[in-house]
Amino acid sequence: MGALQLHADPQNLHARIATWMNLGYWSTTLTTDGRAATRRSKEKIVFAKMTYVQACEAHARRTLRDVPIEQTGPEVRSSKRASAQDANSTNPFTIVDVGFGWGDQIAYYLKHIFRHHSDVCVYGVNSGARQVQHARDLMRIYGLAERTHLFQGSATSLLTALPSTVVQHADLVLAIDCAYHFAPKDVFLQQAFRLLKPQGRLALSDLVLYQMPSSWLGRLTMRFLAALCDVPMATVTTTTEQYEHLLGRCGFEDIRIEDATAEVLLGFASFVDQQRQRVELYTPSRMWLKFRVAAWLNRWVAKHDVVRYVFVSARKRSA
Repeated sequence: MGALQLHADPQNLHARIATWMNLGYWSTTLTTDGRAATRRSKEKIVFAKMTYVQACEAHARRTLRDVPIEQTGPEVRSSKRASAQDANSTNPFTIVDVGFGWGDQIAYYLKHIFRHHSDVCVYGVNSGARQVQHARDLMRIYGLAERTHLFQGSATSLLTALPSTVVQHADLVLAIDCAYHFAPKDVFLQQAFRLLKPQGRLALSDLVLYQMPSSWLGRLTMRFLAALCDVPMATVTTTTEQYEHLLGRCGFEDIRIEDATAEVLLGFASFVDQQRQRVELYTPSRMWLKFRVAAWLNRWVAKHDVVRYVFVSARKRSA
C-alpha cells in the first residue's frame, strides 16, 4: 500500500511508509451541485482532502465509535471492582483484534483512542506469519509489547489460537475492514460471542448484499470479482436483515448496522484516482494496476447497488 502514501515531491518518495491496509473512511462534503452528500445520492460526491493514513485512522475510529470507551479507564474500572468487593484483582480491559494486518491499527488505537486508558491490553489473531512478526516488532518499537499478545491463526479458529484465559473475558472483539474474508461467518460470530464476557461488545466493518445482479453477466461478474478479492461468495450474499438475524441467533443484542458505502468504497476509489495523478511521474504504471482494479470494483458494486459497505456493532447478552 506504499504507493498510496507517496507525495508529489520526489524528495519525499523514500519517507517512512506505514503499513495500514484498510480501505479508509473518507469524509464526504458536498455533491457537485452544492447539496449535502447522501449515501443514496446519484450525483458525484466530493470528499474531504485526506491522506491515506488519515483515512485509515478514521476507519479505525469509526469502527470503534459505538464502543463505550469512556467506561474503560482505570478509575472507572477500579470503582467497579471496589463495588464488587474485588479490589485486589487486576482485570484489564481486554481487546481481541482479529485480522490486525501489519499492526498499525493496534499501535494507533492504543496510543490515541485509548491513550488515557493504561489498563487496556490486546490479544491479536492474524493469518499471515510475516505480518504477525512485523506487528510484534512494531509493538516493541512503540513500547507496547507488554500490553499486546499477538498470535498467528484463523478468524474461525479463535478458541484454539488464543489462550484459554481469554474465553469469556474479552471486553471487545474487533475486526477492522477484514470480516468479509471470514468464512463461515457464523463460526466467527459464534467464537467471538464465546470470547466476550457478558455485555462485551463486537465491532467490525463488513460487506453485505444489497441486491443480486439480475443478469447472468452481472452475477458472473460478481463471482469473478469476489474470487479476485479473496472474498467468499457466502459473505457477499448475506443481506443486512440476514446479518442482523445471524447476530441475534448467536446471542447478540443492541445490534447496529450502518451503511458507509460512499465513505469507504467510493471514497477509496476517488482517492486512488487523485493519488495516481499526483505521483504518476515518479512511479511505474505497474504499481497502480491493482489499485485501479480495486477502484473500478468499488465503483461497479456501488453503481449497480450490488453490495453495501457497513459498520456493525453489537453487545453480548447477559447470561
